[in-house]
Amino acid sequence: PDAGGKESQELKKAFKRRSLQYHPDKRGGSSQAFQRVAEANEVLSHAEKRRAFDEGHDFPRKKHHDGSDAETHMEEITKKYYPERFDFAPFGDPHSDRREQASREQRMLERRKQEALAQEAARKEREASKIE
Repeated sequence: PDAGGKESQELKKAFKRRSLQYHPDKRGGSSQAFQRVAEANEVLSHAEKRRAFDEGHDFPRKKHHDGSDAETHMEEITKKYYPERFDFAPFGDPHSDRREQASREQRMLERRKQEALAQEAARKEREASKIE
């Protein structure tokens, strides 16, 4: 059998084992735990529901101050751990200080180069005027 079939069989076995373990009619069972096992099986056994669960669509989305939905849970996590994948986010870019420092250093280096070139050109001009 293919890997998906094997995974499906493992899921069925795990569901059966846990549902028997937590069945409300059994000693030590709990209706709440049994319902959680049933919900988990429902989500994990359907590809679309599983994908949505993996991406965090079951988490409630935060709201912006204007009432619109904020990022999904998956986007929040991705932005937190992989900020370089996103454009600049005002008041939230964790690397802004480092980028600003690098930019400042680049500008200073460029300014020093320009000053050195200007001084060299002035020196050559003075030497040329002395020769005449």
